[in-house]
Amino acid sequence: MVNATEVSDEAGRLRAAMVEAWPPLSERVDRAMRALPRERFLPGVPLERAYADDIITTHRDTDGTVLSCTTLPSCVATMLERLDVRPGHRVLEIGAGTGINAALLAHLAGPDGHVTTIDVLPDAADRARRHLVGAGYANVEVICGDGADGHLPGAPYDRIIVTAGAWDIPPAWTQQAAPDARMVIPLRIAGFTHEVTLHRGQQPGGPLWTSSHSRLSGFIKMRGDGHHGERDVPIVAGGQSELRVEADLTLDQAALVRATSGPPARRWTGVRTADLRLPGLEFWLARPGGLCRLINRRPGHGLAPATGQGGSLAVLHPTGDTFAYLTLGPAQDGDTKRELGVYAYGAHSDLLADQVAAQIQEWGAEQAPAATSIEIHPAEAPTPSLDEALLTVAKDHTQIVVRTSR
Repeated sequence: MVNATEVSDEAGRLRAAMVEAWPPLSERVDRAMRALPRERFLPGVPLERAYADDIITTHRDTDGTVLSCTTLPSCVATMLERLDVRPGHRVLEIGAGTGINAALLAHLAGPDGHVTTIDVLPDAADRARRHLVGAGYANVEVICGDGADGHLPGAPYDRIIVTAGAWDIPPAWTQQAAPDARMVIPLRIAGFTHEVTLHRGQQPGGPLWTSSHSRLSGFIKMRGDGHHGERDVPIVAGGQSELRVEADLTLDQAALVRATSGPPARRWTGVRTADLRLPGLEFWLARPGGLCRLINRRPGHGLAPATGQGGSLAVLHPTGDTFAYLTLGPAQDGDTKRELGVYAYGAHSDLLADQVAAQIQEWGAEQAPAATSIEIHPAEAPTPSLDEALLTVAKDHTQIVVRTSR
């Protein structure tokens, strides 16, 4: 029989190995990640799995839809670095999950700080509460409710972190934030999720939140009111492929389905890359038309080949009857780079394919990806200056402006 000491020693070894496999962390985040007994929050999960840099599904709907899962530990560490929680801080977390992230936040905030974590799923909130109490974290309050409402009794918050993909930033989050607050939010923009670090500023029309960091990421959609401003529109007979678009984009679904039954317009760009994350390219592609996302519901099926198993960057023509998406040329022996190409379907397929190919070539000609910043303006504020704007998106409560520094 394996005794508790052996389990503890093995868990400690796996924690250290997990952290040491990543790029160096700040001393405080490194210490928190090494101290947290993840196995206490994942009962029944083998130790090796609990400390793998992988996602663990914890809640499913009756139809099998994933409702809640853990965040990649390496992603958790990066988000904590960006959030920069200090001793004594009051922290609001949206998405309690297993309680792992709240425990790390509590470790960073220290005994003089406080963490409020909210989950819309009663079972998740109950489990997180039990895990936190069992592991001895006394400075965490677990609330079951809609995270969009925040938690006014705990405000103002020095730091706010969201662990689900948020389509918009509800007023409660900005209203409950302290004057020098910082937020880390996986923000859904044009079908993609960008993990954004936001800092508070001020402008004549109200508060202005500006990003210091952003990166493409993947999170489960936030549940609750106000987070359904995008739609998935089938564009292939049989529903194997869809376009994920902002709700205000106009498209002719019947025309798109007809178009995908025929051959596409094809363009090859001469741009070759080994980094299939294609940093910054999604915002460059916002120029020819409506940025969106092609989703292949079954990897390897639907419109292919896309840049990823599940889909690709896509652009919708303003007429709504034509779209284009990115594709990859064949792999060559010994070469890790792949050529980027464009497939386009619809009445304006040749024109849109040319436009998107030109944007890819401009992006590829840059010595480094153009630096971008994301601004969050109140929806009721005066229209912001659009100088150097790559993309603007109107949400229910905010206006999002993506700019380039060049």
